[in-house]
Amino acid sequence: MPTALKNCARVSRNRQASRQLHLHLSAPLPPQQVVLSMPENKKQLICLVSSALIKEVSSRQQNGELRTKLILLSGEPCPIEVDKGLPVERDDMRTTHEEADLSIARFCMLFAENGLQTINVICDGTDVFVLLLHFYHVRSMSCKLLMQPTSPSRSLIDIGATANQYAAIIPHLMSAHVLSGCDTVAYMWGIGKGKVLKELAKGAEFKHFGVHGADTKAAVYEAAKFSVRLYGQEKATDMSQARHQVS
Repeated sequence: MPTALKNCARVSRNRQASRQLHLHLSAPLPPQQVVLSMPENKKQLICLVSSALIKEVSSRQQNGELRTKLILLSGEPCPIEVDKGLPVERDDMRTTHEEADLSIARFCMLFAENGLQTINVICDGTDVFVLLLHFYHVRSMSCKLLMQPTSPSRSLIDIGATANQYAAIIPHLMSAHVLSGCDTVAYMWGIGKGKVLKELAKGAEFKHFGVHGADTKAAVYEAAKFSVRLYGQEKATDMSQARHQVS
């Protein structure tokens, strides 16, 4: 997608590795940087892994070794569901959004709406964490939604319990997270997420920034006001003054 927010980052990655590979299952796996630095290589890898996984799960389901249903998002608009050995396209789950983080959150919402009582998301991403908290709160979800880390050194997060505990700041968390830095927005110099959460706990709110259809000037003013608070410059009248005082 030439207009994607992360396009600049992708262009930079492509400069680091320009060798397009011809991957197949019997070939040794190339270095991670070589594969992930080029979109064409990543697409090949996703296609290979997806095809092999669908084949393996179908075979094991047909043999009675596996009863678990698999729904796989393999880079195509329609996810593939494999159940009882038969792979079919789930057109009701079609998505053209390229961000996996949003797809994870969206599918969690769909599974919850279909009656699934326990959902376990295996992921370490902060963006996914914020998205899950946001939608759990907005949708008034009641299912058990867990975020399991990929490393045993990290703790399992109960999204529902966290959303209930911090219900006062959840409505403003998404805007604060985006403003202070995420996958598609540069991070603020010297400002960690702990500082952001402290400002929200003090009562910082977003009534315009991040709200669809809100007045642009009001949204910009709100964003600037929050930014100067993060740098301890509440008395600054604009970003230029705050920047001068910080430097």
